[in-house]
Amino acid sequence: MKLKTALALITTLLLIPLFPYPVQADGPVESAPSIEIILKADEHISNHKVPPPPFPELGVQSVPFTINYNPSTCTGITTPWPAAAQTAFAYAVNIWSVLLDGPRNIEIDACWRTDMSKETLGSAGAYMSFKNFISAPYSGYYHNTWYPVTLANQLANTDLLAGAEIRANFNANQNWYFGTDGNPPSTQYDFVSVVLHEITHGLGFSGYMNVDDGTGANECGGTAGVGCWGGTTGYPRIYDRFTENGSGQALLTAFPNFSTALGAQLTGNNLFFNGPFANAANGGSPPALYAPVTWDPGSSYSHLAEIFNNTPHALMTFSLSNGEAIHHPGSITLGILEDIGWSTTAHPKPDLTISSLSLNRSSVCVGEQVTIYATESNQGNGGAGSHYLYYYSDNSSSTYGTEIGSDYLSSLASGSNSYQSFSFSPTSAGTYYIKAYADAVGQVNESIENNNGTYTTLTVNQDTTAPTGSITINGGATYATST
Repeated sequence: MKLKTALALITTLLLIPLFPYPVQADGPVESAPSIEIILKADEHISNHKVPPPPFPELGVQSVPFTINYNPSTCTGITTPWPAAAQTAFAYAVNIWSVLLDGPRNIEIDACWRTDMSKETLGSAGAYMSFKNFISAPYSGYYHNTWYPVTLANQLANTDLLAGAEIRANFNANQNWYFGTDGNPPSTQYDFVSVVLHEITHGLGFSGYMNVDDGTGANECGGTAGVGCWGGTTGYPRIYDRFTENGSGQALLTAFPNFSTALGAQLTGNNLFFNGPFANAANGGSPPALYAPVTWDPGSSYSHLAEIFNNTPHALMTFSLSNGEAIHHPGSITLGILEDIGWSTTAHPKPDLTISSLSLNRSSVCVGEQVTIYATESNQGNGGAGSHYLYYYSDNSSSTYGTEIGSDYLSSLASGSNSYQSFSFSPTSAGTYYIKAYADAVGQVNESIENNNGTYTTLTVNQDTTAPTGSITINGGATYATST
């Protein structure tokens, strides 16, 4: 058991934020262009309706959005946005803003285009993906994994890419319904539903799997039927880490990259997303993904299966019908986003930090006892489960150093503080950084992962006081010592 003491005199020292666990990324921070996924127009008629989140929730935005209409970054041929389309777009954005929970603004470049194919309602994706950034959940199986910049920004709590994170394209030639009441006629496509769908792809609902058709572009080496992942980067997207076949075989590990075996899996109508949140939303089983026997570029793999049509989860199927209005992503889609790293208002995440760190003494001699006082705070909207607060000592501020102790916390509710103390005796002289890290070993999944620690300094001096007392030398002579 650690020695814990309460001393009346506390010297509060300077607090300087440190990197979270892990301190350094696994390799250099890298970025790569992302991909755009399309939503197809289904000319059939559907009366399926899914209402938006409850009206009171639409007044509280957890994640703000910024929309740029027809910026210079748009490709293709654009035409001015109708005012009614902008109103519907803002309404759809508001729905997502109350469902997500995160610290960073999301910026969208919205392009109103006249050159998109008749079968396409819209397309979208994150501009870039990042891997190995500070606070990326990279350890073990997840190292060297691409995260869409929208999500990477939230996890890193910084803007990794200047400007917009998502580019979304919409077909100006479609017969649109711009109302926000979720009641489109049977001859029009509901624009709010399409915007919600495309934003979801920009948030990370897409993977890096592909199947080569043997003609045209070289998708996977030029041989028809070969499946591959990672494109030219050789690394998967976070979405890919959760995909498997009906036998529970992970696509990334059970089948060679650039192989017909992988291609057969991607076109076998037998793909699933196996993540704890998605599974829970699907009654405990992995939800099925869209995997038709003929690879459908821009649609296959990055949508839910057709069995989810006419259900509350229909938003992320690959097409939308005339008259259909889906104004909520559904719990399965929210679960998939949570599994890849997003925090949502349905299941908000904690945010653990050391809000106060002090020592009872800023300068001691070797062997004298020092007591550390640390306040761990949960600044997030969700509660934290069991974890440890670790204490370290080092002569550098950039690394953890030597562990000198820990405190166990069984839980920490949102908005709560936990007051801890730990005593130790330094064994050598010098100036030391005394550090405290909440959840230093990454037991808790947090909304922000780069604010877990802080440090202060301690000066340890040699004890130069001469000893006092008496000694007896062989022969019986006794000598007294004094200072």
